[in-house]
Amino acid sequence: MENEKKEIYDLVHEIVCQNSFGLDCKESEVYNEKGVWKLYLNGILSPWILGAAVNEIETNLHHHRIKFIADIALPISVLIEAIKNYRYPIPI
Repeated sequence: MENEKKEIYDLVHEIVCQNSFGLDCKESEVYNEKGVWKLYLNGILSPWILGAAVNEIETNLHHHRIKFIADIALPISVLIEAIKNYRYPIPI
């Protein structure tokens, strides 16, 4: 089980952390609960259900990465655009 955990942890870092806006995954945790591997990432999201087998997990990680970009990065880009368009002083 420890070898499988290490392999999954390496996949998480390769697919999610290194390729997602420099996301810091130092606080990430991979764990097995009732035969299903889960990922708790930096405490910012609820645990992701990854799957039971490594090949399934790799596919799911790609899906989660896309979901992360949609859930986190797109709202950030909207916020950045709003900040760029902000004018001083604030109209009251």
